[in-house]
Amino acid sequence: MELCQPSMERTTSSASPFRDIPSDLLQVLTEIAHIAAGCGWQQRAEAIFDGIIAVRPESESPWIAYALAKISMGQLAEAFEMLTKRALVINPKSDLAKAFLGLILSRIGSRGLAEYFLNQVIDKNEIAEAVQIAKEILKKQDEGWGKR
Repeated sequence: MELCQPSMERTTSSASPFRDIPSDLLQVLTEIAHIAAGCGWQQRAEAIFDGIIAVRPESESPWIAYALAKISMGQLAEAFEMLTKRALVINPKSDLAKAFLGLILSRIGSRGLAEYFLNQVIDKNEIAEAVQIAKEILKKQDEGWGKR
């Protein structure tokens, strides 16, 4: 009868049971999800992202990747929610989340707020990729991107 009772360790632990899934495999799955989104297979992309998030619930990275897919599909409101209510809640200091938040804000015409987040990333200057993205968005914004 003991075999039928759930282990207290498994039921009370918040750690993912998939800890041993290699990060490079998750990266490949993320790329596949982006391809699916780009091909218009939204449900398939969402299923893949949901799986990645389940594997790494403590990380903001899957939420950022998911938001980027939403941006590419033109779903800016959903991407905004993912960044502000998920990624930045998990890691309020995430430069990549702030850079992509700046992208969304720039695209909808909130130039001042976009500049606020983008300049935070640039001034902090910790994640080279995020800094480069922020600078490119500011450059595009200066060229008139995001104006209606």
